[in-house]
Amino acid sequence: MNQEQKYFDALGRVAAFRLVPAEQKLLLLDADGETLVRLAAM
Repeated sequence: MNQEQKYFDALGRVAAFRLVPAEQKLLLLDADGETLVRLAAM
């Protein structure tokens, strides 16, 4: 499975998000609160 497909699969499981302003990050979380995707500002 390639990286793009893994990313899209993770997006389909997102149930919530968390902003971390001090680190300029957006965390995409699953239903259990586990981080699926971590995005950072550049």
